[in-house]
Amino acid sequence: MPDDGLRKVWTAAIDPDDYDAHMAVVGQAAANAELVRDLLLGWPPATASILLAGAGTGQFVDYVGTSFLTPYEVTASDLNPRFLERLQAKFEGFGGTLRVVVDDVEQTALAPGFGAVILVLVLEHVDWRRALASLAALAPERWIVVVQRTPPGVPVAGTGAKLPVGTMTAFRQVQPSVVDEHELVGELASIGYALLARRERPVAGGKTMVGLVFGRDPQGSPITRGSLQRW
Repeated sequence: MPDDGLRKVWTAAIDPDDYDAHMAVVGQAAANAELVRDLLLGWPPATASILLAGAGTGQFVDYVGTSFLTPYEVTASDLNPRFLERLQAKFEGFGGTLRVVVDDVEQTALAPGFGAVILVLVLEHVDWRRALASLAALAPERWIVVVQRTPPGVPVAGTGAKLPVGTMTAFRQVQPSVVDEHELVGELASIGYALLARRERPVAGGKTMVGLVFGRDPQGSPITRGSLQRW
């Protein structure tokens, strides 16, 4: 389990306005929104139901809108109900179906049936292997995962000249974890999902947002760590 302090930060400390402001000023919100939109459009699931797990405030709507989600029944989950209220407001006028639900990615109470599970900078803040195992029980066709690559010696979050004054300063006391991209690919391979596509977007501070799409391995056998060398 990760430091319980992260859970307290996200459920009790962070103000939605401060979160949106910080993600905007460091450029991560726009980069993540474009990655999710492009990867979902490029590798859509056959089942028209998607889960935005750990969806936060739905900040991507500010950059890419919601039209690319119109064909889907969208479920947005998060531990923080205030974040979900903000997300729901941003979906006003959405032409599709939206459901919001308070849910824990490490022990989801949701039922199977999703075509895709989308995780954007969520795994860094939880026990990511436990979260993957929990969400794998939903048997999605696709995973769309955005993780952050951080230069050595640079904190994952919470420091830097561009950090807004406000509740986001909580990350000066508690840090998210680094999720190694190769370990993530290997973990999903071990449960039968192969890497289909990979995209990058550079952001402030020398960091890079990495978008990954996974699909069920048609052979039913995990890819090997050796195959990761190809990309």
